[in-house]
Amino acid sequence: MGTDLHLTFAGNRIGTSDERGADQQHMTAVVNGAVLFFDAYLKGQEHKKTWLRTEYSKTLGKRDRFEFK
Repeated sequence: MGTDLHLTFAGNRIGTSDERGADQQHMTAVVNGAVLFFDAYLKGQEHKKTWLRTEYSKTLGKRDRFEFK
């Protein structure tokens, strides 16, 4: 499963007959998380850092996991 999910991040299956049901959800979650991260840490938007740590995981699928240190 791990290797298969990595294919989602490349975006190669999206819009093709190989696309899986969760591909769009995974890609959206990754893009949204990345934008939040960059806004929080590169632009210094503290409210987005808080949201990322407290709310972002609620937007993910049941089997997805978000961790931070």
